[in-house]
Amino acid sequence: MDASFISASGLDNTDLKNYDLKIKGTSDQDQNLVSARAVTTIAQHLIDAYPDVIQVANQRSVKIHKYTVPTSVEILKGAEYYDPRVPVDGLKTGYTNQAGACLVATYRQNGHRMIATTLGGAWQFTANNNLRLMLKTTEQYKQVVPKSINYQIPGTQTKVRLVTKYNSKLWVNSKQPITQTKIALWPLHRTAPNYLAANTAVLKLQLTDPLSGTTKEVIYRTPEALTMLGPLQWATAPAKRTTTGTYAFAK
Repeated sequence: MDASFISASGLDNTDLKNYDLKIKGTSDQDQNLVSARAVTTIAQHLIDAYPDVIQVANQRSVKIHKYTVPTSVEILKGAEYYDPRVPVDGLKTGYTNQAGACLVATYRQNGHRMIATTLGGAWQFTANNNLRLMLKTTEQYKQVVPKSINYQIPGTQTKVRLVTKYNSKLWVNSKQPITQTKIALWPLHRTAPNYLAANTAVLKLQLTDPLSGTTKEVIYRTPEALTMLGPLQWATAPAKRTTTGTYAFAK
């Protein structure tokens, strides 16, 4: 993670000194340096490991002995900053003088658990509501590549049916969609018989998310064995003479 912690509480030494506390081995000015992505990663692991935390976080108040203590997440249902367009069920607010108003909100969109993190806001509830609304209109969970394709072997007129076992559903941003790069994996033999065994990797699609920079690879394979029958000329396109006098195979 892109993070450096000096305390488990999230408070910096400049805050802890108000309680006559300072983390041993650190300076008076040391700060927690944490990105929004790192905080989101922590929240994801917390929810995965302890799913019951949602039931705890989705409470506007808790009773401790004879006292009723309100929670700080003021975007829960019934609270002042609740937005019914993007309802949430937790999770945690935060504030320091250095970090400003921060909020990790959890909710469901298209049946999937979502986490929206805002740091350094002037007012965490408005900033996070705006982020969730933006995600609702721009992010879609959909299939990005088909399970099977008809693929033309480069340099030939032969098309083969290829399949993939990859679960090709991803979150896609409508304004910055995922890009695809095709990479041929199977070489065409021009001086030997061309035989494709079942489950041969023929094509790789590299999917790149321009927002996060993450990439995924989808491998397409032959579902059954295939032989290109006849002479090589039957599998390849007719040769055409170019203006430079060389030969090229049409794709």
